[in-house]
Amino acid sequence: MVQKSRVLKRKTKTSTKPAIQVAHNASVKHTQYHLVPDKEKKWIVKKVDTEKVMMHASTKDDLLKKASDYIKNHGGGSLRVHKLDGTIQEERSYGFNSRSSKG
Repeated sequence: MVQKSRVLKRKTKTSTKPAIQVAHNASVKHTQYHLVPDKEKKWIVKKVDTEKVMMHASTKDDLLKKASDYIKNHGGGSLRVHKLDGTIQEERSYGFNSRSSKG
């Protein structure tokens, strides 16, 4: 005896948001910064793909606060915080829907 499979039809909700909006949000790029140790100034913040020092401070904590405020007030971005040995300690994101990750 052959059993017939039942097909259930369900009503599905269709999104009223255009597909272009999803694609646009997925491809939004943000500025990346690195907080790194420096021999002369102790700690510096550099923008990725540039040698220009954006800001500096004598302590890491002071510069972290300063850099966080700067990034928040200039369109957002991500900040990779390095340890004294140069390895990445954590990455912080500002101004978009993302979460910080510890490295």
